[in-house]
Amino acid sequence: MKAIESHKNELTLFAFLLIYWVTWTLLAAWLPSSMDVDSVEQVVWSEPLQWGYYKHPPLPSLLLHGLNKLFGGPSQG
Repeated sequence: MKAIESHKNELTLFAFLLIYWVTWTLLAAWLPSSMDVDSVEQVVWSEPLQWGYYKHPPLPSLLLHGLNKLFGGPSQG
C-alpha cells in the first residue's frame, strides 16, 4: 500500500513539474516583448559611467555606454 502511495506521489510531482516547465516555456515564447532582466540592468547601469557595480564587472556597462554615446541613446537589444 505504501509503495502505491509513493508511486502516486512521484507521478503527481512529475506531472506538476512537467506542467510547470511547459507553461514556463510557452509563456517565455509567447511574451518576448519585455527585455531580459540582466539586459535592463546593463542599460540602466550604462547611463552613468562608473568604475564598478555591485553584481557585475564594469566592462559590459562600459561597452554599452560607448555604444549609447556612439548611436545616441540606450541600446534596447
